[in-house]
Amino acid sequence: IWDRVAHVMLPKDYVRFRLTADIATDYTDASSTALLDIRRRVWCQPVLGAAGISIDLLPPLRKSTAVAGHLSNEMADALGLSSHVRVVCGSGDQAAQAIGNGLIRPGLLSSTIGTGGQLFTPIADYRYDPQLRIHTFCHALPDQWHWLAATLTAGLSLRWLRDEVLGGQYTYSELADAAASIEPGAEGLLFLPYLAGERTPHVARVEPRRDVVLEDPDREDGPTERQEPPVKRVPERSPRDRADGRHQAEGRNLPNGSDLDPNAP
Repeated sequence: IWDRVAHVMLPKDYVRFRLTADIATDYTDASSTALLDIRRRVWCQPVLGAAGISIDLLPPLRKSTAVAGHLSNEMADALGLSSHVRVVCGSGDQAAQAIGNGLIRPGLLSSTIGTGGQLFTPIADYRYDPQLRIHTFCHALPDQWHWLAATLTAGLSLRWLRDEVLGGQYTYSELADAAASIEPGAEGLLFLPYLAGERTPHVARVEPRRDVVLEDPDREDGPTERQEPPVKRVPERSPRDRADGRHQAEGRNLPNGSDLDPNAP
């Protein structure tokens, strides 16, 4: 298939290409391709060689703040804007939200609960978790990286609960009110929100559509008891599980921090 490919571009980079005719990507998005040497911020030749991908297919790498070009005349006319408008390279969604929310130095953390869920925290030096509980990506800021923990079904679990389990009988507000009326833990009922496989800390070890678990599902529970785990535990699960990986990557809870290899590729 690679013989039929002219260029490899990520979604936002293709949009920018249509705006400016510029082909490039930034370090944050390149981090998610598994083709980037994240510590050195260059395309990783050993990985490309193993995958049989020519580096000539990949876009040049730039900082997120780099000016990629100006609006083409065609796009300027279509948008009603000046062709002198400059278009920057941009970044991945989590790096962008981090900048917007002021996560520009270590010690700060954001928790995002949308369709999926993410924990994001900046780090000043490259650190790599060999157990793959968290991602290490380039930040949009120069010479910074960040840890990212992600679950694929956070808010999506609530929709699944509302539509598939409870038959669409309740609004999200009603679910939240009902969940707040019982004690945390739902008397031991446990929900594992693996509706679409999983990322950190499990990566690809969980197969989609096979790992939705409601422990002890034969209990005589009403709607209130059954809805508490997805409503409460999806937001709580990510910080608890991911924080363990974050503490490990910081060298805490380890005899000598050996679980973390700052020199790993």
